[in-house]
Amino acid sequence: MTNPFTTLVGLKDVTTAVSYVNDLPGLSTELVEALETSDAPDAKAVWDRTHRAALDRTISEIEGLLAKEANYNSVLAQMEQPQPLDGVSEPALCFNGVTIEVPASPNSRLRLMNLTFMANIESSVNAELVIIDLKRKPHRELQRMTHLVLPGVNTLPIGIDHNIALLESPRLFIGIKSTSLSLVKLSEPTWSVCNDSYKVAKAQYVESVAACITNENLPACYVYLEAEHQRTLAAVLPRFAQQLRFAYLNLCGSLLMTEKLGSPNFNLFTNTNREFTIEQEAALEKQFKSSLKPVVRLIRDHLMQVGNLKPNADDQAGYYSGSFV
Repeated sequence: MTNPFTTLVGLKDVTTAVSYVNDLPGLSTELVEALETSDAPDAKAVWDRTHRAALDRTISEIEGLLAKEANYNSVLAQMEQPQPLDGVSEPALCFNGVTIEVPASPNSRLRLMNLTFMANIESSVNAELVIIDLKRKPHRELQRMTHLVLPGVNTLPIGIDHNIALLESPRLFIGIKSTSLSLVKLSEPTWSVCNDSYKVAKAQYVESVAACITNENLPACYVYLEAEHQRTLAAVLPRFAQQLRFAYLNLCGSLLMTEKLGSPNFNLFTNTNREFTIEQEAALEKQFKSSLKPVVRLIRDHLMQVGNLKPNADDQAGYYSGSFV
């Protein structure tokens, strides 16, 4: 996930941004440099680490504030687990897999987690896993990795979050290929929801002609794709990044003060004023939370407009969610 705040909040003399954390009282480039560790050997690495923590915390805080007025369920739909059947595939030059489609939906992503299959082989072989965006012309490869496949059940990690752009309805192929790999037949793939906008089909991809075959003539499905269509708050953040900039700036400052208090590189009793550090940490945290609240109200209004949040149908005050996180 891309951090929308990296060009808005920076560390002076290290990065270029609109606002700089060094301008906050008690913070400097030298302080950040003193927080260097073996995992973060320079100021840039320390600052990148702070960005990652600040982004996760910002998302968590926004979710918490929205949760006071709504209940969230992040999963809109997920792939159902199939059952093994009698029959095996013949080794082939094409990829065996599935195609999936999900509806265009604001502030959502298609999460591809794992590809599982049963290998009907006597010894391990190498096989390629590929993910292809079929909506692009020419087809665009999102991932290609070679895995060691063992006899029996194999679960290959994918780890792709495909953010869905406005008006986009993605169609992807996910499959496995090996000229020495035979696979056990599985039951037909299905989504957990009965909605014509969600589609999944057994498929083969012939790389030499860039063709995806999905029809009833295919012998069977041989893979289980663990995938979910999810609402995601991270997709909303870029729209409100400018309004969140001041809150995020103060959060970064507070996180650096917290790290300073726990760092063995500082002797707070002789080199710095420990009480000032504690007070500044708390003040920046308080400013972060107070600056966040009015922007969360804007985010809530936006989510209501696009249908992610709707007024309660009963007399209960507040809002309920159209499956959102």
